[in-house]
Amino acid sequence: MTGERERLEPLQAKADEVLASWPGWDGESPYLELVAIDPVTRTRLGHRFVPVAAGRHLHAVREAS
Repeated sequence: MTGERERLEPLQAKADEVLASWPGWDGESPYLELVAIDPVTRTRLGHRFVPVAAGRHLHAVREAS
């Protein structure tokens, strides 16, 4: 399991960094849910609700960059 942990730790850190860089949802306006997914296992690494207005700058990606 050590190899999996070594692969997952930097991926989790990057997912946390990217999700934290988006503005938080105010709890009232329309929102989108951003989800970070491990491309190998399809496991959800995290999520964040953001205002719809912030979503204008989103695009879907198939691989980590």
